Amino acid sequence: MSIQDFVFQLSKKVQAKHSVKIARSHIYELIAVNNGYKSHNALIAQNIILNAEYRQNVKHNRFNSNDMQQVLVKKLQGLLKSDIPEKLYTAIAQTIHQELLLLKLEAINLRSIREQLSYIDFENGLISSFENEFGDDFEFEQDVNFSEIERNLDKIKSYAEERQNLDACVVMAGYYRYLANHIAPYGKNGSNFGAKWSNTKYKYIQNEESKKNKQLFEAYIQQAEFFEAKSKIQPINLNEILSDEDCKGFYEKLIYLCRKGDVEAIEYYLYEHHFKSENDAWMYICLAQMCGKDFTKSDLRAYNAYTGEEYDDYGPIEVVMWF
Repeated sequence: MSIQDFVFQLSKKVQAKHSVKIARSHIYELIAVNNGYKSHNALIAQNIILNAEYRQNVKHNRFNSNDMQQVLVKKLQGLLKSDIPEKLYTAIAQTIHQELLLLKLEAINLRSIREQLSYIDFENGLISSFENEFGDDFEFEQDVNFSEIERNLDKIKSYAEERQNLDACVVMAGYYRYLANHIAPYGKNGSNFGAKWSNTKYKYIQNEESKKNKQLFEAYIQQAEFFEAKSKIQPINLNEILSDEDCKGFYEKLIYLCRKGDVEAIEYYLYEHHFKSENDAWMYICLAQMCGKDFTKSDLRAYNAYTGEEYDDYGPIEVVMWF
């Protein structure tokens, strides 16, 4: 069943059971709320819905009147704006929630993938595709499933190009850097591209394979930079911009993160002295306090310099200032 079919059927069911007409757009809003989003636009801004499965034979717990019921009732009241009794709102919310419990959405969370990509170094060795061939207990160094991205590349590309979705742009860029990594795991200057080492000339000798690999590498990097150019004006976290510290526009990107209340970005802004005046610094110190981080308080803590664990009077000591 497609999500469109589910929404259509649920709309009809509510009307038949409660004699209240509810628009399909309202059902989409309630699906988003049930999945933890404030609106349907917020849901589709961060996710690509791949499939919707209606599991008729799945057992579920009784409707919880203390949590999701109140959320759905409140959302329904805002959507319908009708003078129908509170009990009817509650009954409609219960019918909808019981159906939503049977709905399983398969989706790609673009925002989550983007966050994971920001921590990957594409020039520090070969990156796994994360196609879990070793069982659920196997630990990977990174959590991005590039095989899943490849299977849904056309949909992600559509989000990036047609909807101008910034998260999708970053995912596309990350995928092309992943492809480039499989040609040159240590970047352009640290990889041989398939060239052969000569014991007589003491250097790598280029061949047709290495020349083709270099051309393909450059093409992938060009594609990655094309998508990155669309997204870097609105970075998602500090790690996404650190590689551009010496580039034009870094300060503006850092300020963008600080104004969003990114505490890590504010800490970097303060302790790397990117502020232009003491007033600017204090403004972001106050903002950080509003976000739960107080940079005016600190203490010293001792750690084992080798293990990083709290110091226990054994081994070399390292003193760190905590904020």
